[in-house]
Amino acid sequence: LKEYKKLPTRSIDPFAYSEEDRKELEDMVLAMNRDSLRKKVFNALSREEKSLFLADPDNDPNTVTNVFALDSAINGPGGHINPDYQTVLEIGLSGIRERAEQRMEQAAAEKDQPAIDFLNAAIISIDAMGVFAKRYSDLAKELAAKEHDKTRKFELLRMADACARVPMQPAQSFYEACQSLWLLFIGIEMEGYQKCYSVGRFDQFAYPYYKHDIENKVITLGEAQEMVDCLFLKFPETNHVNSESYNQSAAGFPAQQQFCCGGQTVDGKDASNDLTIHCLQASINTRFHQPSISLRVWKGTPDKVIRKACELARLGTGHPSFFCDDTIISSLQSKGVSLADARDYGIVGCSGVQPTRKDKGAHNAGYLNIAACLEFTLLNGHWRKGSRKMGIDTGDPTKFKTFEEFMRAYREQTAYLINVYTGATIKAEEYARDLCPTPFLSTFVQDCITRARDRSAGGAWYNSGCTARAVGLATVADSLAVIKKLVYEEKKFTMAELLKAMDADFKGYDDMLHMINSVPKYGNDDDYVDNLAREVTDFYSEETDKYRALFGGRFHPGFSSISANVPYGWAVGATPDGRKAFTPLSDGASPAHHMDKEGPTAVALSSAKLNHKGMSGGSILNIKFSPSTVKGDKGLDKFVSFVKGAIAAGIWHMQFNIVDTETLRDAQTHPDKYPDLLVRVAGYSAFFCGLPECLQDDVIDRSVHVI
Repeated sequence: LKEYKKLPTRSIDPFAYSEEDRKELEDMVLAMNRDSLRKKVFNALSREEKSLFLADPDNDPNTVTNVFALDSAINGPGGHINPDYQTVLEIGLSGIRERAEQRMEQAAAEKDQPAIDFLNAAIISIDAMGVFAKRYSDLAKELAAKEHDKTRKFELLRMADACARVPMQPAQSFYEACQSLWLLFIGIEMEGYQKCYSVGRFDQFAYPYYKHDIENKVITLGEAQEMVDCLFLKFPETNHVNSESYNQSAAGFPAQQQFCCGGQTVDGKDASNDLTIHCLQASINTRFHQPSISLRVWKGTPDKVIRKACELARLGTGHPSFFCDDTIISSLQSKGVSLADARDYGIVGCSGVQPTRKDKGAHNAGYLNIAACLEFTLLNGHWRKGSRKMGIDTGDPTKFKTFEEFMRAYREQTAYLINVYTGATIKAEEYARDLCPTPFLSTFVQDCITRARDRSAGGAWYNSGCTARAVGLATVADSLAVIKKLVYEEKKFTMAELLKAMDADFKGYDDMLHMINSVPKYGNDDDYVDNLAREVTDFYSEETDKYRALFGGRFHPGFSSISANVPYGWAVGATPDGRKAFTPLSDGASPAHHMDKEGPTAVALSSAKLNHKGMSGGSILNIKFSPSTVKGDKGLDKFVSFVKGAIAAGIWHMQFNIVDTETLRDAQTHPDKYPDLLVRVAGYSAFFCGLPECLQDDVIDRSVHVI
């Protein structure tokens, strides 16, 4: 209730509501008479653990330290899921209901009460979806009976027929496939308030219906494009009211509904088709922040597909994201996913991946501030902003004789936080299982029906853990390079002198800053610092992989910080790379701002050196181009070549802001002139003028490259 009352006045993503709504919803919450999922999880932590998450651990579960956070995992079922639409299109929910009834007979014979409870819930929710779809069918018939325009009357009757059939019955046309998908999405959202839900590989499971209708002249190419356009137009209608702390880390976040296109088939052949092009064109035609569209790229991806994706990217909407198949497939295999399932991956959230249809979802629990781990190493566990002990005792850094001693202490601090974090996420999974199961969604996640368990209770094939995404990679790598080179190798100054300069926020230390600026920086294809960045990511992924989730699944760490790099910077004092106290950290797997001096190719090569195999949670690489550099056919040719080269180098992901800095600055001053200006914040696009000023400044401040 405390959060709810602040919605209209909070500085980031406020929501207006009427006094009537306030009273009705407040009465509803009070009538529930129970603690929130958030409060239950934090109450289950020790005082020491809780203090790492909460600025005021004794009184308010809504306060955050920004050392790390659990917001994705404690705001609901967790989303980040890519369910089995293909089976629903093929046999309908009625076919799944039959499977549930058959499995119920076995459960009853075995007197397996949890199975009986789940299957009953699944059947009830399927029946509810049948009622829900029929309401749309009945309404469309009523409107058609009153309609005088013949074209509109035909449209309404077509809607009525489709909603009378799907999603309960198998889809019989491309139109019905699109309608079934949309109704399923509404059902998922009504049941579980799912963030980062994925439409999945739409160009794969909907293609047979498209191909049949085109070949049999049921629809024209233009009609098919209009259907995809209309489907894309539905997704901007959705939004999520998030907690204040969550919105700090994902300001302007539109709930992130993903369409994943291209890539490979399960037998290793190119999967792109005409529907891939239609999806990219739909994003060109609609130009909204939602849905997010991603293109899987590998050596077999046709040039025409990459070119169409680059045509979309240079519009400046931030769509699409590009994902490297070779890197991601091997990463999933290293986590125990079969080759066929790894090839059939879909995108969830911003840059996460998972096997299509078979993963329980809820990948992303929140964020862990590795720049804070560095601060705890430098201050022997002390948190500068909170003026209290947060880390563990790892020794006085001024007494470390070697860089390896320092790194050992850094690894110990990081390991401690990972240990606390994974323990907290398992508690979050336990409460999610008990308090917010999702029987409707579970009916089309393999193989919850056969196992007769909700996806929150271990029913899926892959039970991946809720995992922390790390924040501040380049800040830490650049800082380690300074410590290694200037303190231990060249002995330009001592650790004590560096700490003193950081205490002063580098005021009066211009000579030291000059030396710091001469040290190699991540993002310039320089092995000296790139190897340190790899060492940081290797340890993070290896340490996380020591743990298992509630149902034995693997954790999926990554460096996709979304917009958390801004508020997480507010939690960390000055760092050895020369960054000033309480300013933004580096984002994702991107270089620190203005440190990437050698151009975009060097940025991609630095990112490709990271060992992405262990970072199956995904790593975001933001690149900003001047619009002039991709203008015209020659500019587009260069853009296509750059994308192909970066993929060949072995990055995980990349996305582009292609907009003039002058335009962004003018939009800050005159927002009324730019109501539809989109930018790529992190793994999502958002309307620039709706972002808080601190995040606008961060987007503006990113390095601008030319090809």
